Amino acid sequence: MSQKSVLVLRYITLELCITIHYTEIIIPLNQVRKFQLASNRNIYLELKKDFVRYYYNNPKGLIGTRIPISNDPTNVTEGENIFVFTPSEWVDINTLRFFEEGVRQLIIHQIQNQPKLNEQIVQVSEINSLIYIGDEKDQIESFNSIISGDGKEAILLTCNFINKKHSLRVSKESSFNDILSTIRDRYQVNINPNIITYKNQVNDKINLIDEEDWNSAKWEFEMTKGNKIDLYFF
Repeated sequence: MSQKSVLVLRYITLELCITIHYTEIIIPLNQVRKFQLASNRNIYLELKKDFVRYYYNNPKGLIGTRIPISNDPTNVTEGENIFVFTPSEWVDINTLRFFEEGVRQLIIHQIQNQPKLNEQIVQVSEINSLIYIGDEKDQIESFNSIISGDGKEAILLTCNFINKKHSLRVSKESSFNDILSTIRDRYQVNINPNIITYKNQVNDKINLIDEEDWNSAKWEFEMTKGNKIDLYFF
């Protein structure tokens, strides 16, 4: 798409959300015909002809605060059903794989739970796709919205738990304690502060105990021009 946009998959409400500034274009997941990542990293989204969509103004970025509007002030969906997104360069392939799997599983789940659909939904292929899995607690302006190009003063964290994984954007100025509090509150998880580690640039796991450790992790991130920090909570 020619405008800077954010593409979000909300797994609770089963909808795609294209956000441009404060405008949200909501597309139910069952309107998707094809979703794939090409070799040039562009994301291709094909929707049904005359696909259903809804428009909202959402300055606060939360589902509970969005206001319905009658048309698309951005005009990006007018007369179109195929869209191309160019992801930011800092998004690595592992992040793409993780989010593509979320898309694939949701489409499979929807097919299995709606067996009487008259029109077959095209299953998403195994090609990696760039998508963000979010819910009503996630803000649109979050770095988790991984098609946004902004983020020079932020760090992408991949938060790995035993049976789940989350991506989170934090300010470089955030303290270690503030980051842990954000992770606890946003994802409703218990964190044992004695077993937190991160992977350095040579894939060694390093203990993260206090602010000094966190500052060291940030220093390595900046010196190596890394695109994310992998945190492990198990």
